[in-house]
Amino acid sequence: MYTDMEQWSEIRRRVLVGGLSRRAACREYGLHWHTLTKMLEHSEPPGYRAAQPRAKPKIGRFTGATLDRLTHRCQILECNGESYRLADAKRRRRPPPG
Repeated sequence: MYTDMEQWSEIRRRVLVGGLSRRAACREYGLHWHTLTKMLEHSEPPGYRAAQPRAKPKIGRFTGATLDRLTHRCQILECNGESYRLADAKRRRRPPPG
């Protein structure tokens, strides 16, 4: 990405007003033809522009099937109480009373 505004403005001025040919500008400044074309189309660097929105991950379609295979023949238990390990960790963190 070309972001030097002073050189951007100089190149635009020399090509559009000063009479420097596009080919000579590419050669003199070491630019690719497409870069020079963008410079002449925009008064300042346009920034990053994605051509298309990013694709969603392909695994997203298979999450349901993956969960079905992982939980096949498994018993799912629902617990409403606090876990023993969590209670033990909390108890160890607290300083003893007194």
